[in-house]
Amino acid sequence: MAGPIARFIRDTRANNALTTGIAILPMIVVVGMAFDMSMIESRKRDLQSALDFTMLSAAAGDLNSFNTRVDEYFDSNTYDFNGLSPEVSASYDDTGTRIVFDGTASAWVPTTFQGLIGRASVKVTVTSEVSATKGTGGAQGCIWVVATNKSQALTFNSGADIVSPDCQINVHSTASSAAVFNSGITLDVDKVCVASSSVINNYGTLPPLETNCTVVPDPFAASIPQPSAGTCTYSNLNISGSTTLNPGTYCGWVNFNTNSTNTITFNPGLYIIKSGGWNVNGGKWRGTGVSFYYADTSKIQFNSGVDFDVSPPTSGTYENLIFFEKKGLSNSQFVLDDSNGFKTNGLIWLPSRDTTWNSGSQLRSNAVSMVFNSLILNNVNWDLDAGVSTGSSSSSGIDGTALRLDR
Repeated sequence: MAGPIARFIRDTRANNALTTGIAILPMIVVVGMAFDMSMIESRKRDLQSALDFTMLSAAAGDLNSFNTRVDEYFDSNTYDFNGLSPEVSASYDDTGTRIVFDGTASAWVPTTFQGLIGRASVKVTVTSEVSATKGTGGAQGCIWVVATNKSQALTFNSGADIVSPDCQINVHSTASSAAVFNSGITLDVDKVCVASSSVINNYGTLPPLETNCTVVPDPFAASIPQPSAGTCTYSNLNISGSTTLNPGTYCGWVNFNTNSTNTITFNPGLYIIKSGGWNVNGGKWRGTGVSFYYADTSKIQFNSGVDFDVSPPTSGTYENLIFFEKKGLSNSQFVLDDSNGFKTNGLIWLPSRDTTWNSGSQLRSNAVSMVFNSLILNNVNWDLDAGVSTGSSSSSGIDGTALRLDR
């Protein structure tokens, strides 16, 4: 027995294995903790981005509904935070001429390795601060192109002539070649703000162009009314010659076979278009206090030779709304062809529409704001003054173009 016992005492191989095993445990813990911290920091960055966008979006508009907008925008920007119990709170300090908005958001991020020591999740908290100049008529602005991942979301083709010195154009796309500026255009605007770093510029020097820009969010989205389409008032009409139309729900297709001597008069009120569309060939359109609402992907197709001079209500639920649509629609085309003049003011809110204004389309307005999914301008002539408010705005509104992220 003496020999085997002596060899066992001298054998250190098992001791080395045991020592190595004990030594590697702290390394595993360190690597695991690093993995958890990386995941926590990643979700914290996501939460910060969601809160920043929430605050910028919610700060634009009527102060009376600020907190409602905060909840709505935060929910829509944290849809992938399932199980993390995200929470948000916000307030503002009105100094008279400027307002400072403060927001705080938190979420519980699950851990992997820290769970072994009883720490199944870690609470992360972020803050955001936005300041703005108090407006006098609600959200202000000019053009928003809100597609976020679309190449050539904004395109200026040859002959596009835009004169609007107070206008800021906000292009939300972060895709490659998010905006295109071709030769032979006139672009007299305050600024073109493109979220992407990539544009196609065949024009030359564009002093108002800024890429990697912090775009102003759509300041109208939270306040757009959503009327009930209801039952059909009129269906599948064929209109020729001069006529007068009344508010109501227009279903199916309405064809306007009119010429330059015919006048279509719109009595004041809301015109709801659903389950089809309006096909317009020529004629003079006239009316005051008129709003057009697209209840689905239906639309008005303006073809050649239309002379449009229609203005929206100046008060009430649909104040300053000339064209607007149901929220959450799938993307569709909206084309305005050659016209004999397009004169209006107010808000054109069509964030689902890939919009094209074709050759000869003229737009004149002393106060207009437009929201589209994407926008192509082909040989158009626009002379605009920027900035409108919607019916939900008040004297406590915030100028959307003056918002600044101070965080």
